[in-house]
Amino acid sequence: IGPWRATIAPAQALGARVMVQINHAGSNCDQAATPDPVSPSGVATSDRARPRAMTAAEVEGAIRAFGQAARRAREAGFDGVQIHGAHGYLVSQFLTPATNTRDDAWGPDGPDGRLGFLKAVAEEVRRQVGDDYPVWIKLGVAGAPEHGLDAALGARAAALCREVGIDCIEISHALGQPEAVGRGEARFLPMAEATRQAVGPGYPLALVNGLRTLRAMEELLRSGVVQIVSLCRPLIAEPDLVKKFQAAAVRGAACVSCGECWPHEDGEGIGCHNAKVQEAVARRAPKRT
Repeated sequence: IGPWRATIAPAQALGARVMVQINHAGSNCDQAATPDPVSPSGVATSDRARPRAMTAAEVEGAIRAFGQAARRAREAGFDGVQIHGAHGYLVSQFLTPATNTRDDAWGPDGPDGRLGFLKAVAEEVRRQVGDDYPVWIKLGVAGAPEHGLDAALGARAAALCREVGIDCIEISHALGQPEAVGRGEARFLPMAEATRQAVGPGYPLALVNGLRTLRAMEELLRSGVVQIVSLCRPLIAEPDLVKKFQAAAVRGAACVSCGECWPHEDGEGIGCHNAKVQEAVARRAPKRT
């Protein structure tokens, strides 16, 4: 906990709010690093891992672990937590019909159906951090059609999140990319619109994926569907992008969505590994006087 306080304190001193994302990958992992991968029903989601089905005790243990991770984040000084419930990771696997065929309380015939694991995780996180601590979720509202999680089911999951005390939903995709996407940069706007109908007006929503220009971000916010623009890859390439927007220095990100953020070798870490993009970022840097 001590080292984390030293890490986040400088950002907080500048007025930033620092949240940490908590996640369980389930079957969406590398079996070389996770020798005994688990998932709701033992269904593989990639060729990197062959998972086994979780026991009921392991499901309950994972729920407790989410809460414990959130509690440690609060104790370490983070300003909030975000549950990762998207991109085909464990929470998303429980929501998805193709990957959750369980015949117990955590499956489609349980008291809360496939929403049960999400509900239990959200409630356990809230129990361990208290009512006054920000808890968000990154929610995969819909995924590839063949997996069975569509925007209607995803919207039900969003409504549940509001009911159990999640403070904000960041809208993203589930296992695989959905077919129904919008044009332009705000590709996931249709999912945001379905979510807005489910949670009602005023509830905080964020939208991620593909937003690169200030114009598109401003148009999205003016639509009233979401209140927050979420960025990932543009900030990996250009951490000071928002400051450049504020100073009217640029109108768009240098990021070209090439996917070269992932490490090329062990120990390298996440970063922009596109030399041309980094050259563009260097040219956009403020001139020192």
